[in-house]
Amino acid sequence: MKTKLTFLGVISPFISFAQMGGGGGGREIISVLIVLAITIGLLLLLRSVMLWYWKVDTALKNQVETNRLLGYIAGKLEDIERKLGNKGE
Repeated sequence: MKTKLTFLGVISPFISFAQMGGGGGGREIISVLIVLAITIGLLLLLRSVMLWYWKVDTALKNQVETNRLLGYIAGKLEDIERKLGNKGE
């Protein structure tokens, strides 16, 4: 559902432009560039909202925490291996 909504949000300015009547050659190119600039501007302005909607910040925070915990576990395993290695010798 999120993919469909994002796709529709990005493509809607182009759909409305495609329905405009033909006409003045250079004006069409300028209109396309203006619509493209407005679309890119809106995407940049709404970037934080989109990241929140897609839960990117939460996923990144969870990944950082997972990496920290894996480092802790790896350190504990090295300690155990060192202790077992010393007892076996």
